[in-house]
Amino acid sequence: MFILGPRDSAPADTERHIREYNSRFSGQPRPWLDYLWDLPTVLRHACRELFSLSGLVWMFRARVLLLAAGGLLYVASPLDVVPEAAFGLLGLLDDVLIVALLPVYVSVIYLRHVAQQAARHG
Repeated sequence: MFILGPRDSAPADTERHIREYNSRFSGQPRPWLDYLWDLPTVLRHACRELFSLSGLVWMFRARVLLLAAGGLLYVASPLDVVPEAAFGLLGLLDDVLIVALLPVYVSVIYLRHVAQQAARHG
């Protein structure tokens, strides 16, 4: 006989964990908050694989590096969608938004790439 803890919450907790697992790994679209939650782990693994010889394919590496370079150029560029000189703090927020969304987008690309690799090899 297994002891699972309080009898009333064990089935509900198990069902919640199963639903969470299925939504996270099903390949279906997920809320942006889930991607933000996964960001530290995914970026750590992506950086580790990015610089390994047995890691990601060169096209993925080039795409990530181009995204990073593009984001840095946008922040450093005097041309802006919302210029700081005209809009002050609001103009600075669009630069912050670009820098904040860049790692999220890179993590989404990486997760899709890993899922494709798993589908090919699994």
